Formats: sequence, structure tokens, C-alpha cells
Amino acid sequence: MKKIKSNSKLFEYLLKHQIDFSDKEAIALLKKEFYKEYNRTLKKEKRLEKRVFTITISKQLIHHLRRRCKEQGSDIPSYIKLLIKADINNTSVAQQTMIFRAIKQLLNICDDKLTLLVEKDSNKWFGNHHYDELQKILQEISLLLNKEI
Repeated sequence: MKKIKSNSKLFEYLLKHQIDFSDKEAIALLKKEFYKEYNRTLKKEKRLEKRVFTITISKQLIHHLRRRCKEQGSDIPSYIKLLIKADINNTSVAQQTMIFRAIKQLLNICDDKLTLLVEKDSNKWFGNHHYDELQKILQEISLLLNKEI
């Protein structure tokens, strides 16, 4: 019989059951119980880690799905995830996409106005107004929005 390492989970399990280490039969039974429990929890964790679903969609629906994804600016799996999130939150995807589009439109308007201000103030002598930093902030926000969609 192999010697059990003192820093292993099996050793802790045996200590928890307060077993006499000279009784080899009791150790063998507890080892068997430990590995049963260990394998059961391992299988349970593997099942919960990741679930993969395979779906089949007709050609007509795929064309529709691709069109919707193109409108969203995302790929098919992320669009399906968005649909599921909307269903869980009891909202429609149209509401979320309209909100995102409105925010993007506002960001574009702000960016356009900012570029106009930069062009006007470039001819004046009043110093730096940190327009570059504002443009960077707007670009970062728009990148974050694109990742969310």
C-alpha cells in the first residue's frame, strides 16, 4: 500500500473521519468512499462548466438571422446571446438595439461638434482646451458600446 501524502485531500478526508492509521481495511474502505465522492463531484463540475447546444436552422431563417446580425454589427452567436439576455430580462431586443443606436448617434454628433470646435479654435491664440482628450474618451466609449452589442 502506498504511503498517503500528508498534504493531500485524501489525508484530510481520513483525518476528518478519525481513523486509526494502523487498520488497513478501514483505510481501504475510506479511500474507496473518498474516490467515489471525488469522481462524483468532478463529473458534476464538468457538466456545469460548459454546455454546448447544436441547432439546425432552415436557409430562410439563416438569411434572416444574418441580416439581423449585420444590422447589429455582430456575429451570430453573440446575437443569439443578446436574444437570450433580452428574454431573461423580459425586454425586447429592439428596445436594447434602439437604445444602443441612439447612444451611438449621440456620440457621433458629439464627435462631429468637437471636431468643428477644434477647427474653429485652431486659428485662435487662447491655449489648449484638451480637445484631443475628449475625442479619445468618446472613441473609448464607442468602442465599449461596440463590444457590448
